[in-house]
Amino acid sequence: MAATSSARPTRAGDVVPGYPIDPSPTTSAADGTFRVEETAYGYTYRLTGHAPGYAYTLVDLPPFESGQVIEPVELVLHRGRRVVGKVVDDQGTFVAAAHVALLWPLDESEFRSGFDVPATATTTDGNGGFAFPAAAPGSYEIRITHPEYAERTPSGINVPAGDSDLDLGDFTLPVGQRIHGIVTGSDGQPVASAVVKARGRYQAGQSAERESTTDSDGGFRLAGLSSEFADLAVRAAGYPLLIRPGVRANSEAPVRIELVPGASLHGRVLDNGGNGVAGGLVRLTIELDYRAGGDPRVWEREEMSPRASTDAEGRFRFDNLVPGTWSAGAHHRDEAAKVESIELATGDQHEIELILRTPDELTVFVTTLHGEPVTDAVVQVRPEGEARFQGYGRTDGSGRTQVAVSPGTADVQVEHKQLRDELRQVQLSPGPNELRIALHPGAEISGSVRSGDGCPLALAAIEATTEFSLDTGLHRANTVADNNGAFRVTGLEPGRYTITARSPGYADGGPAQPIEIAEASVDGIEIVLEPGASIVGVVTGLTPSDLLQVDIRAVKDIRRRGATPDSAGNFVIEGVSPGTWRVTATKGDLMAAQGVSRSATIEQGLAEVFVELPFERGLRLAGQVLDDGRPVQGARLAATAPGEANGGSTTTDDQGRFALEGLGPGLNRLTIGSADFSHTEFRSIELQADLEGVRIELERTLATLAGIVVDDETGRPLDFAQLVAADTATIGALASGGDLWSLLGNASASFAVDGGKFELELRTNAERLLVSRQGYESTEIPLGASAGQRQEGLVIRLRPAADEAANQ
Repeated sequence: MAATSSARPTRAGDVVPGYPIDPSPTTSAADGTFRVEETAYGYTYRLTGHAPGYAYTLVDLPPFESGQVIEPVELVLHRGRRVVGKVVDDQGTFVAAAHVALLWPLDESEFRSGFDVPATATTTDGNGGFAFPAAAPGSYEIRITHPEYAERTPSGINVPAGDSDLDLGDFTLPVGQRIHGIVTGSDGQPVASAVVKARGRYQAGQSAERESTTDSDGGFRLAGLSSEFADLAVRAAGYPLLIRPGVRANSEAPVRIELVPGASLHGRVLDNGGNGVAGGLVRLTIELDYRAGGDPRVWEREEMSPRASTDAEGRFRFDNLVPGTWSAGAHHRDEAAKVESIELATGDQHEIELILRTPDELTVFVTTLHGEPVTDAVVQVRPEGEARFQGYGRTDGSGRTQVAVSPGTADVQVEHKQLRDELRQVQLSPGPNELRIALHPGAEISGSVRSGDGCPLALAAIEATTEFSLDTGLHRANTVADNNGAFRVTGLEPGRYTITARSPGYADGGPAQPIEIAEASVDGIEIVLEPGASIVGVVTGLTPSDLLQVDIRAVKDIRRRGATPDSAGNFVIEGVSPGTWRVTATKGDLMAAQGVSRSATIEQGLAEVFVELPFERGLRLAGQVLDDGRPVQGARLAATAPGEANGGSTTTDDQGRFALEGLGPGLNRLTIGSADFSHTEFRSIELQADLEGVRIELERTLATLAGIVVDDETGRPLDFAQLVAADTATIGALASGGDLWSLLGNASASFAVDGGKFELELRTNAERLLVSRQGYESTEIPLGASAGQRQEGLVIRLRPAADEAANQ
């Protein structure tokens, strides 16, 4: 028998920094004994074994602690049974060459990584059939993929012990969404052999990508997309990468893509004496805008950050660059140079010089309070006034890392899984800088997990997650209980944590209220898990392709569970406790969603309850958003039907087109927001029947305000502040708590994003500006803008609210 062990994706409290190396496989001796070396303390391991004529089987092991006596592990192999099935499409046609894998399931609090291997895998034959020769008894997920079909939700299956074949029946692969089009050059001639890659917007994983190559007529066809919108990336010889964001799938009209010439950037790398430097490394970096430039994941690394070496005279050249804003950096030995904000347009030939000098750099030494070096600490540097941390480094075995910086005031943040985060404001000088930071130990939450009859629940998963806040980052830590049900979640930052314990066959459990962590650790948490019930349901009113975009959540107090429906709309949410749960099915992505909610009450002792989530067709509103006659791509639209708190939402595609469905009759309130959050308009549209071909022309702007919102006490930028401009009466009513919807029709609005920065386009009635944010006192500012004026550099200071007000 051969035995292997691998670290599961989640770590037991992250006791060991970094990721452990999987131990090497081993082979059992004649008496069946085996030994696995080089396992890491503090990790949960999955031990798998197989032998000729036997099925793969596994044992999950609790984390090992230093000094603990490890008892021998018994791994029982089974002959297994033959498992068969078929794969068909929406029409019942057999699907050949589909990849079918049996996966060992993981707890909901864990995630699957690329290092996980399936229990067994195969490919369907010409009749759509598949067979696993030997599957050990147990629970699995079955995952089926095909490049021409949308990926279906994995199904849970159970393989009971037995000798006969187990027929799983038919599995349906939805056809999914399709995009077809033509690629031409700037001369209008078709471009053959261009590679077109599509990625569904707001989707995770490689399964969201589909790829096609253009034929001799420049035509391409992409199939099996799981999203209504996709970002297209087109690559062809002699042209730069072209991104077409927000393309709507299943359109009858072909997408026409015209490739444009790229830009060129060339120049020299020089020393302080003006001499060319041979062998210097030059790297370019483009500024990516997700809203305008598509999902960054459609880019290749060499396209976002191309590199080249200088020749004997220090010269370098980059051709076929994507038009946009670039920066260029050069390195040679211990010297560096950088040029920021290089604007390149189509066909540009731009020349620069990079003069080497001692680089602006920060060396950070990270230790514990006892002076021991801290390995694997993440160091990030954020220049003053910026929203995001930019410089990045990770400490080595000596606790040291170097980060490229810019002179001036900056925040330096150090993070480590087992130690508390540290944030320092520093003044950086040109050239080398040094900073020494000692991290305090992280707090812990410890306790035990048992069943209602007092039995300890080994390998129960425990998750600690901070409450949501606009001003603090999300902290989450996982661990698993040992054989005695004891657990220890380590490395926690101060905050309020929701503790959730999960174990197969039991309902999620934990303290009813969040646990406050300050400086001291919290121990003695006793969690009792009761047998779990299931919410069994069905989503109706949607096609199999539409069901691919549906996510289901059940929420009760601070507990939540999720599921995804199969191709028939069926779903099961397991591990729920007695009480009333709010079950919601959401169709679409983050920016384009339609939802249905129902309540499901589970009485004490009830094993399951059924709920139907019907997507009613409702009324449809479709059309195009224009700005001065030009289509607006990425505009955000949301409609609220009469008597409803929430409605459908969507975004416009690359032609400015939109479609909202499931709307109710009557006066629907429509919100239209620009992709960059600088402009929001409000309309009302009467619906008694479907309305197609609506043209929404955005209102002309009187003037523009631009600036930044900051904390009045600290001066730090504040994201997510809302700015509303309107006449004096409307602003007064809003500030007094008036009905938002009835008043916003006379207002223009925006949000502060990307480091508190905002841009607000004013309408003709703009007399006052109201700025508000959760946790801060609102402020009003009088306006006196004239037509065509653009006022920049406005700094708005918000004062932190008292605790009572902030909690309202």
